[in-house]
Amino acid sequence: MIQRKQTLFLLQSLFFNIALFFIPNKYIFTDLLNKKVLYLIPFVNSSIGHYAAITINCLIIILTLIVIFLYKKQSLQLTLGKILWFFWIILILMILFCPFTNKETNATEITTNYFSIFICFAGLLTIIFACKLIKRDIELLKSSERIR
Repeated sequence: MIQRKQTLFLLQSLFFNIALFFIPNKYIFTDLLNKKVLYLIPFVNSSIGHYAAITINCLIIILTLIVIFLYKKQSLQLTLGKILWFFWIILILMILFCPFTNKETNATEITTNYFSIFICFAGLLTIIFACKLIKRDIELLKSSERIR
């Protein structure tokens, strides 16, 4: 299981997801002080989009773990990998375009931390590489069955 390249890519994607819990993705500038919006500790005035992003991130972590442990069922692993692509893209778009605070926040400016976007793209790329390797394994198994 761990010796396969796609498992290493999936583990790397898992580490990127866990890193997103600790890296702020929005900076909120107010009149009083600067606040950082983290995934792990949402503020009291967080919007529904912020909670949805947290939920999607947790869902990606769970699906990645499931994909890692389904190493004997490559076709199901590939299907779940494609679903992971979709969730990563949704998460990237939510971080880019979704405001994570309610209207009641006295924010003068809200900026996006592009390092978190970079981590999301890196996670998406690792899932894409893992799916390509899973597909290559499926083709290798099919060709070996034909030879018999």
